[in-house]
Amino acid sequence: MSVQIEASAAGPIDMASSRVSRHDRLPAVDACRGIATVLVLGFHAELLPPWAAVGMDLFFVISGFVITRRLLGSYGLGWFWWRRFRRLVPALVVMIAGVGLISLTGIWGGAPVGRDAAAGLAYVANWVQIRAG
Repeated sequence: MSVQIEASAAGPIDMASSRVSRHDRLPAVDACRGIATVLVLGFHAELLPPWAAVGMDLFFVISGFVITRRLLGSYGLGWFWWRRFRRLVPALVVMIAGVGLISLTGIWGGAPVGRDAAAGLAYVANWVQIRAG
């Protein structure tokens, strides 16, 4: 099944192949992402001084830039959310299924995970945990 969304001047975008062209990538942003990753890993491995934790801040800034660039670019909001859905939901389903299966072993003292699994699938887990106290 192929879904198409009309982009501004770029013509239709085939949602079945929601890959970003390598021409849309910025090598400088990829380099900054690599530096941020090295800083975070070095900080957690205690190989770098405490200031290396700034790598996490750098990573959040880069993510905000990339997301904003894609949202304001020629792809549009529909393409952004479709691509995000296709990238994140399969891993989410596998993770929740795995946690559900592990919970059947009683390793967590028989705590029910159904509510948390449903909240995770709906992307409202934080709100459910806040409400639960």
